[in-house]
Amino acid sequence: MSYVKFPYQVVTDELSMPYIWTRLRFAKLAVDAWVLADTGAEINLLPYSVGLRLGLNWEDFREGPEISGTVSGQSRMVDLKVSVGSFQNIQLSFCWLENDSARLLFGHQDFFEHFVAYFDSRNQEFALFKNPEPS
Repeated sequence: MSYVKFPYQVVTDELSMPYIWTRLRFAKLAVDAWVLADTGAEINLLPYSVGLRLGLNWEDFREGPEISGTVSGQSRMVDLKVSVGSFQNIQLSFCWLENDSARLLFGHQDFFEHFVAYFDSRNQEFALFKNPEPS
């Protein structure tokens, strides 16, 4: 099983989190951004402004689930190609939010179906192991 390690990223003097430098692609456009690997999130979230940078048009995508909680609003379902470390061009679905109230993040549906994550808080690093493709 192949894997790649990442250091936690310093957020404040007292807080480091598992952010991953990631390339998101849609058609011919790409955006490089920090994405939080959030094991507490159900779905992958894409803030509105990041979708615009990828050339997305809100009306071109089917409705997604109503997002609630600290982040709320309408969403659209968007499939993007994602490159994470040495893992290239993995297709993931995102809920593209109608606002920028959420950070860009990877959640259980889709991301953690492709990867197994090992978090080592003591050493401030984490590893992603690629799940083998079903045959």
